[in-house]
Parts: sequence; C-alpha cells; structure tokens
Amino acid sequence: MVLRRVIAAASLVTVFGDWACNSDVCEEDMAGATHLLQAQAVAKPRLQQKLEQLALENFDSMTKVLGALHAKLPANLSMPGDLEKFKNVHWTDMHGKICILCDLPLPERTDREYVQRTDCGNHSWFEYPEVGDIPLVTFNREAKDGQPETNAWCELNAQKVCADSIANKDFLMQAKSVEYPPDEEYDLYYCKHNGWLSKEIKALQNDFEGMKARADQECSSRHYENITLNQMKVVYGTGKDRGQPTVEEARFVGDWTCAMGSSGCDMAYCAYSFCELPDGTIGRYGQCEGWDPVKGMPA
Repeated sequence: MVLRRVIAAASLVTVFGDWACNSDVCEEDMAGATHLLQAQAVAKPRLQQKLEQLALENFDSMTKVLGALHAKLPANLSMPGDLEKFKNVHWTDMHGKICILCDLPLPERTDREYVQRTDCGNHSWFEYPEVGDIPLVTFNREAKDGQPETNAWCELNAQKVCADSIANKDFLMQAKSVEYPPDEEYDLYYCKHNGWLSKEIKALQNDFEGMKARADQECSSRHYENITLNQMKVVYGTGKDRGQPTVEEARFVGDWTCAMGSSGCDMAYCAYSFCELPDGTIGRYGQCEGWDPVKGMPA
C-alpha cells in the first residue's frame, strides 16, 4: 500500500518536477525519483522488498520536489488521471517525518476548525521497519500519568488522520480529508463487506460518542490481537491488485482497524463516502441522493 503511493508520488515528481523546481536546484532530487521509477518498471515480485527500500531512500528527494510543486500549483489546475489524487497530498508531518494519510479535511467539506496531534510518529514504520512484525495492539495506550491516549494510528504515523479524528472528537475528520479516486473500487467493497454502509452506521456518522460506542462493540466481536502491519499489507495488497477485496480480505482489514486502535474512523468514512444504490451497485459522494459535503450521507 505504502509502496504503491510512493511510486505514484515519484510519477508526479517526474512529470511536474521540472516545472516546479528552479533551474538545477532539484536536479538530484529529480534523478532520485526517475531512478525509482526505472527500477519499478523492471521489478519482479521477489525484488519488492529491495524496491520498497529504494522507495524510502528516495522519499526525501521526492518530498522536496513535491513541496516546490505544491507551492506553484494553481488551485484550479486539472491534472491527468492518477496524478490528480496527489495534488493536495502531504507526505510528511509537521516534524518532517514520513506520514501517510495525515491531511486536514478539504475546506469545502467542513464548518469547524480542526487541530492535529504533534506527538505522533514515535514508532514510525518508515523509520523502524521492524515494527511491522509487532502486534499492533502493543501501541495502544489509555491516557495516564500525564501522558495522552495513543494508538497505532498515531505511533506509526500510518493513517494518522484517524488519531487526529479521535483527538477532535469527530470521526468524519478522516472521511473529509479523503477524495476517493473515481476509477478505484476497493474501498466500496471493503465498506460493503464489513457492513458499514448500513443505515445504522450512517445515522452515527455525526455522533462521535455514538460511533465510538458502536466501534467498540464492533471490535469486541472480532479477533485482531495478533495482527501486524506486515500481515495487513499482504492482505490489502492482494485485494488492491485484484481491484476488489474478497469478503474475507475486507473483514481482515476491518479487523486491522480494531488492532490499530479504533474502527470508528473507517466506519464513518464508509458511511460518509458511499451508498448502496437502488440497482444494487455502490455509489459515491454526489451519486448518492442527499449527500452533503459537510453532513455526509442521509441516514
């Protein structure tokens, strides 16, 4: 999952980097992104571990160019295909650490202010890959002795927006920070197979305490105590490569959210973003009758 997003970032850098950078300031950084793409083009499955290492080695170079690119992109720029989804993506947190899914909600989707936690990334998988084999529940801790509550979302800097959602007592913070690509279907069936498109879940999307209680109930019936990040990557990647997850794969990823600290963020994300249409297909956002960018789906 991470590797696929880094590769896509490299694509963005190589397409738009020359325009974003001044003269030869980013020449070495552009070379790093190009090198990564060349390696990816010829990589075989047995080389994926090495490729992933190469991606992380070149990540600093790519984020430098992406930073210059963000500063120069006009707000109304339309970018082709997959590149559009990376226009407003930030790849590092406020401390410069690699962070996946750590953005604030899109401005047009919110009517309140949000804050972001500044104490996360302490066991980042990007810096300490060995944590990928540690049961994720290890990173979950209740607030005590002056230390705030924390979870794997925060500690690993992975989908960190969920930790921010909990801190802001608004599970829709995550949903409103994501614009799911129109050419992808994985999340639609992930949500359906977990039962998170139901009227019950939609009725709770703007009720933090109600969704928190429902998420706790959800996780109480699942088995996730030994799930690791590396296990999740394999299961998620298999379904993502296929385009859609099986029921078993989707349920496993749902279990993973429990291991990370709460399924509430993904439950609210599903309820906000997708709906089951009368013809049996799954719609998204404005395809669903009554969808509102601030309030989400009608119950």
